[in-house]
Amino acid sequence: MTTTIKTLNEITGRNINPATPLQTKIRLVYNNIDCSKYDFIGMVDRTNLAVLETRYHDIRNRRGQFAKVSQR
Repeated sequence: MTTTIKTLNEITGRNINPATPLQTKIRLVYNNIDCSKYDFIGMVDRTNLAVLETRYHDIRNRRGQFAKVSQR
């Protein structure tokens, strides 16, 4: 899968203080990402960078639904 690193500013659309507690940052990520497109992997150290992994490629199963493709 493709791993991307996005800032909290890109995800939420507002400035987040770097001194914000980690649990608050994680909650902001989960509340603002599209969980059907991305899996949240974690934060880069104690920064405002979130590591996201795409869940689906444009591959469909026999029912026409998006199929999850794992490259692990």
